[in-house]
Amino acid sequence: MKLKSELQRSNGEVQDLSRQLQEEQKRSISLSEELTDRTSCRQELTIATEKMRDLQKENDILKESNNKLLDSAYNLERERQYQVILKMHKD
Repeated sequence: MKLKSELQRSNGEVQDLSRQLQEEQKRSISLSEELTDRTSCRQELTIATEKMRDLQKENDILKESNNKLLDSAYNLERERQYQVILKMHKD
C-alpha cells in the first residue's frame, strides 16, 4: 500500500513537472518569437535611418544646387541690365 501511494505521489509530481516543462517551453517559444520580431524591427529601423540620412544629404545637395542656380540667374540678369545701360550710353 505504501509503495502504491508513493508511486501515485511520484506520478503526480511527474505530471506536475511535465506541465511546468510544457509551460516553460511555450514561454521559451514565445520569447524566441519576440526576439526575432525585435531583431527584424531593429534591422528595419537601421535601414530607415540610413535612407533618411541619404535623403538629408540629397536634400542638402539640391539646396546647394538651387542656390547656385539662383545666383547664376541673378548674375545673368545683372549682366543683361549692365549691357542695356552700356547700350543706352552709347546711343
